[in-house]
Amino acid sequence: MKLAICLFVFLCFFGAMCQNVEKYQQQEQKIYASRNITTSAVFPRHNSMKVPAGEVVELLLGFKNIGDKAVNVTYIRSNLLFNYDKSVIKNFTTFAYGDVVMPGEEATFSYSFYIDQMVQPSNYGFISAVYYYDEQYQNYTTVFFNGTIDVIEAERDIDVSNFFGLVFLAGIIAIAGYVYIQTKQGKGVVSMGRSTTNDSDWTKHTLAGQHKNKKAKKRNN
Repeated sequence: MKLAICLFVFLCFFGAMCQNVEKYQQQEQKIYASRNITTSAVFPRHNSMKVPAGEVVELLLGFKNIGDKAVNVTYIRSNLLFNYDKSVIKNFTTFAYGDVVMPGEEATFSYSFYIDQMVQPSNYGFISAVYYYDEQYQNYTTVFFNGTIDVIEAERDIDVSNFFGLVFLAGIIAIAGYVYIQTKQGKGVVSMGRSTTNDSDWTKHTLAGQHKNKKAKKRNN
């Protein structure tokens, strides 16, 4: 009986402890934006929001501290999502900074990401958030871009060095072919010249040659 009571008390204590841990984890996950921070975002090379797959894309964050406490910008992370269900396609690389922005100051942070060439050209959701904390080590996060981007195929520029290399190779092949043809034609001319050096050899198997042979025989007789 005592064993059962002890077991029941232990289970109740263990359950309460698990609930407290779960609540603590949920509170940790709820990180809000600071009212003393304003942000802006711009794609310096892709203002039209058309982002090429297979290339590195730069995103600039404008971060302004309008409060009276310094904040430390720790990192930026971004996600690519499907528009129809907001499921995550890609978690991009997290960039760490560790830069302090003093009260009244504004800073610009550069963040780069890469969309794989296998991603089909289409319209996708894109979310980018900055994480920071203040002097009391209070954590904050601000989503500074939450919109859509158009993933397009990258423009394939012709490599100049490869182009001239191909032209050079084609020129060598053309010259070699020309020399080969001229050599063949030269041998043919020599061969034809040799075959016509002896007139009697050339006509001996023709009617004219047989006629000449008969005349020669008559004269000898």
